[in-house]
Amino acid sequence: MSSSPPPPPPASSSTKLFIPQPKDEDPSCRIVGILERKRPEENTQGKPIALIIHGSMGHKDYIYQRKLAALLPIDSFRFDFRGNLESGGKWSLAALPNEIDDIQCVAHHLHTVYGYLIRVVIGHSKGSVTSCKWIAGATKPLPGEGGEEEEGGGGGEGGSEEARQVRAFVNVAGRHRMYVRRHLYDLHEEAIKAQGYGIWKVKVAGKPVDARVYPHDIEAFSSWDTTYVSRDFPSNVDVLTIHGLEDGIVPPYDAVLHAQAFDDRVGGEGKHTLHFIEEADHNFKGHHEEVNATIVEWLERLEQQEQQAEKGEKKGSSEGEGEGEGEGEGEGEGEGGLRVKFTGIWRSRRVRRPIGSPSLASLSKL
Repeated sequence: MSSSPPPPPPASSSTKLFIPQPKDEDPSCRIVGILERKRPEENTQGKPIALIIHGSMGHKDYIYQRKLAALLPIDSFRFDFRGNLESGGKWSLAALPNEIDDIQCVAHHLHTVYGYLIRVVIGHSKGSVTSCKWIAGATKPLPGEGGEEEEGGGGGEGGSEEARQVRAFVNVAGRHRMYVRRHLYDLHEEAIKAQGYGIWKVKVAGKPVDARVYPHDIEAFSSWDTTYVSRDFPSNVDVLTIHGLEDGIVPPYDAVLHAQAFDDRVGGEGKHTLHFIEEADHNFKGHHEEVNATIVEWLERLEQQEQQAEKGEKKGSSEGEGEGEGEGEGEGEGEGGLRVKFTGIWRSRRVRRPIGSPSLASLSKL
């Protein structure tokens, strides 16, 4: 008698959430996002979740993000910042502090309402800048530890309980030298002199949008301090940077500067990996599959390393103290080779062997 085939795995689910943002001037403001659950029949208490963050004039489903959510091995939440697509509020080029508050708002909601642990954050462009700053809040004191009490569970310049949960950060085409954007004033100079602001004409979700760009917003954006990357970013968080070598918006050399900054973190076990994609522009047109595959593969490798470390700890405790001393000493040996400078730089074409430290002089020309 033949046995019946195993039942198919349960279907994943997508749910649109409307999360109140108490820090907006409009009390009815909601942040709109999509919660992707891999196993909707399971309890979410204590489960890991990834946040997927968009960039300037983007939205929750643009470029690679929707497909990435389907490929990730864990649940995910992607959303529109205030003033973008479906979310309430007003858009501004210099709204970086507001966007950090939005990340905190959704993270706090997912943690307190669903019980999720915010383990992974994936940011693109400006969304990478604000994500990085939010995660850096993990090193700030919480209320009760000397930090100020904030509505929505912290965030902003204060500490964040949810940011302390993060174990992996993906920096996709993130800007490091913010002052480079001062050229926006030159682009809009005539309009600014005539009417006090320029018009940034873009398409969002296929619809034309005219966004006002004010000179004070350009200055605020360009003056944003990124020194917190090496100073405040948690040293126990692993980081993957992905950048296109044909990026005309954020120069590829910014990825090298990020590599230096993340490598300059003191203490901890966090490692940085840099992955360049040839012929890819800022939005990775024609290369979304490689972006997604690189992220998923990197996360799976981190999971495998964590499992191996746990097994090693259990084995070490069972064999008694003092055994195995001296093994694995020195940075850059074995799997720990990702600890070297410019850790494990990958190129496109799926080359997986770390190729060492590139010439700063050659990369600065990119």
